[in-house]
Amino acid sequence: MDISINNLANITFVDRRINSEIGDEAPKEYLPSYSLSLNKHFIPRDENLWTIETYEAFLEGRISLIWSKARELYPSIFVG
Repeated sequence: MDISINNLANITFVDRRINSEIGDEAPKEYLPSYSLSLNKHFIPRDENLWTIETYEAFLEGRISLIWSKARELYPSIFVG
């Protein structure tokens, strides 16, 4: 579990006010309210991934989105 918690795909920067609004809510409860920010935070759009039970798949989806954007912005780093 520590690997998942410290995974790049589990890190995001959220305004303090928004973070306090979210509190302990499950992602499936609060993410629909922030649909305009999902792309900025590389959140997979598949709502089935927004549960505790699908957390590992969520991380895989998110890291894939981060990887794709990094390849787009920095193609010289991702040769091959």
